[in-house]
Parts: sequence; structure tokens; C-alpha cells
Amino acid sequence: MLLLAALAGCATTPQTTTYMIQSNVPDIDVYKGPSPDKMAFYIKAPFYEVAYASKYWSNQYFMARKPGYHDSEIIQQPTSAWGTPVNLHFFMRPKPVGTAAEFAPYAARGTVEAGDEFLKAYPETPIRSEVYAHMASQLPKDNQARDAALERLLGMYPGFSDNLTVSERLSWTGPQGLRVRDIQQQAKSPASITTVEKRILASSAMYKDFSSEELKILKQMRVHDRLVAAMQRSTQASREATAKAEASARAAQAAAQAEAEASRQRAAAAAAAAAAAQPVAATAPSADNMPTECVQLVAAYKACDRTGGFFAMACRMTADSQFKCPIPATQLLR
Repeated sequence: MLLLAALAGCATTPQTTTYMIQSNVPDIDVYKGPSPDKMAFYIKAPFYEVAYASKYWSNQYFMARKPGYHDSEIIQQPTSAWGTPVNLHFFMRPKPVGTAAEFAPYAARGTVEAGDEFLKAYPETPIRSEVYAHMASQLPKDNQARDAALERLLGMYPGFSDNLTVSERLSWTGPQGLRVRDIQQQAKSPASITTVEKRILASSAMYKDFSSEELKILKQMRVHDRLVAAMQRSTQASREATAKAEASARAAQAAAQAEAEASRQRAAAAAAAAAAAQPVAATAPSADNMPTECVQLVAAYKACDRTGGFFAMACRMTADSQFKCPIPATQLLR
């Protein structure tokens, strides 16, 4: 009874919750979302915050990423009571490197498919350009088979085009169906040139900023000047549309963050006002940002000390088990 009376004045509703994100490696990117297929970048970690308002982690999905490491397992945070510390821990596994020595047995097979297998096994390899060059040297000689192989490789590996001649690289420039090679076949009369020109402009597709050398080669390839100009205008339209979309996304994100911060500040002010009205606040230490559990533990210690002797020791042990304060008692009672 004496012990219960000593602790009765301390059992108030927690005013804060501690949120933590940890990992076996530093500087990870954490993604969060309502489902595994709807996660977006959330925050950098390690992360620690004593919050006065819920961060709404319950039932949300989390995943971590870091260059050179595999994506972490996806974690679903269960519902937890307010005041219960929330700690997410991600174990990051490093990806295999993929050195020249490791590529040697693949290269010895002398096939494009062997290069594919190596890149799948070592996606972070530092010798990717050398692997591309080797794969290019193994392309089929037959035109039809070569085109089929290039269609696949250029779709999978954007950097692969660096291993082609300038004219061949240009011929594969553009979206499927309106590549330069397609335009060469489709625009062979004044009427067809006009039709293809309209299709290019309507697509707003990304081609590239052609260099002076590439413009000369396009002329040698008999690509009409109007079609070259259409590709350049389409590239500019694509770039402007992308910039506009990115600006809108940044503005929406900034507005959401501002509203979230305003909401957090309102909740913190309300929680601080409620905490100030609690009787236990009069006995709380003056340290800034003292967790509520620690404030309650200090009050419990003081109540226990009034019992004296063995009962005081037993009372303190009970208080330690009830109030999970992260601050050592030696610092708490200075």
C-alpha cells in the first residue's frame, strides 16, 4: 500500500514518444509508404527524435537503401501505444564488387549473354564500360540478328551506345517507332516527311542535342533538315515538360512539409501546455527536453525517499521497472 501510494501521483499519461531509426551502416536513405509498392523517400538515418505528436508510423511500410548495398528487407511497423519507444533497425548487405579478375571467366566464353550474366551478378561493377566494350565485340555479324541484339541491349543498358559508331548510335536515337532509323524508312516523299514531322512534334519525345559532327552525319544519312529540326524541338519540349513536372513536385513537397511542421508545432505547443498543468511538473528537473518517463521517475524517486530504509530501496526498484527513462539515475538526480 505504501509503495502504491508513493507511485500513485506519478502515473500520468506520457506526453512524448521516442522515434529511432538505426542500421549497421551509416547514412542510409529510408523510404516509407502505406504499402510495399507505394513507398517514397522519407528521411536520412540514423534518426532520433523525441516527439510531442505522433509521426504516424503505425502500420506503415519502411525500407532502406544505400549505394553499394542491397535494398533492405521491407518492415511493417505494428501499432504501438503512445509513449512506447519506436525503433526501426535495418541490416544492410553489401553488393558484390565485380573486378576484372571476376569478369575473366565470363569474357572467356565469348558471348553477349555471358556479359549479361556478369552484369546481373555484379550490378555495381566498376568495370561496366569494359564489359560493354567486350559485349559489343561479340555482337552478331548478321544485320537482322545484330539489330535484334542492339534493340535489347540499348533498352537494358543506356551506356552501351558509347560502344557503337557515331552513325549507328544516331540511328538508334529516339523513341521506339520514331527512332532515326525508323524516320529514314518512313520519310521518303514530301508528303511522308510532313506526316513524320507532325508525329515527332506531337510525341514531345527526348532525342538529344545534336553536335555539329552529328548534324553532318545526319545529313550524310539523308535525314531531311525539317525532321532534324523537329527532333530538336521535340527534345526541347520534353526537357521543358520534365522541368515543369519536377518544379510542381518540389512545390507540392514543400507545401506538405510546411503543413506538417506547422501541425507538429501546434501539437507540441498543446502538449507543452498540458504538461505544464500536470502536478508532477513542479517536481521535474529543469533539464531541457527531459522525456516524460524521466520526469515521472524523478517524482517517484522523491516519493520513495520519504518512506526511508529498505522500503525506499524496494520502491525505487519498482519505479525503475515502471518508468523506462533512458537517462542514467546518476545524471537524473544531480
